[in-house]
Amino acid sequence: MTTRSSKKAYANVGTSTNYSAQTANKSNKSKKQTNVVTNNNVQVNKKAWRHFKRSGNEVSFNVARSRIVRERHDRNWWHRHYSRITFYGGGYWYWNAGWWYPAWGYNPYYNNYIYNGPIFGYGYASPFDVTAQVQRALAQQGYYYGPIDGVLGPGTRSAIQRYQIDHGLAVTAAIDEQTLYRLGLA
Repeated sequence: MTTRSSKKAYANVGTSTNYSAQTANKSNKSKKQTNVVTNNNVQVNKKAWRHFKRSGNEVSFNVARSRIVRERHDRNWWHRHYSRITFYGGGYWYWNAGWWYPAWGYNPYYNNYIYNGPIFGYGYASPFDVTAQVQRALAQQGYYYGPIDGVLGPGTRSAIQRYQIDHGLAVTAAIDEQTLYRLGLA
């Protein structure tokens, strides 16, 4: 006659807790970025920032980036296709689906674009105003040390990238809807 022990098996809860604590900030290696620290302590509620769609913002940053018109056109073409065009940072920008894009060729004398990607917009704020507000918010939180000049230059993009990494956002180094929401600007 064999007797079996009727001891209850308990999971080792301490081990799983220690394991997740050890791996929470583990470094990931990638071909493009040599050392990116993943911050698993921050949770982003995607439903919380989808309210931008109500204000005319219809697409994500990746879709906006793919919609940039890369051909040069004269100002008549730009005005026939887009109703809102503004001068910003040495060049002209057009508004489309909640994003500001560089309008190459609008005026050949003003085609100096420091940044050539989309800038998320809200309401009727110009790209200059949006960028200046982001610079001001990043400076208040210790991420940006340059002048509040409304230019999305390398210093501003670097500060945005550090902020996005520290807050668990998608790292785009650009002004996008999630970053504006987390900064409390929209």
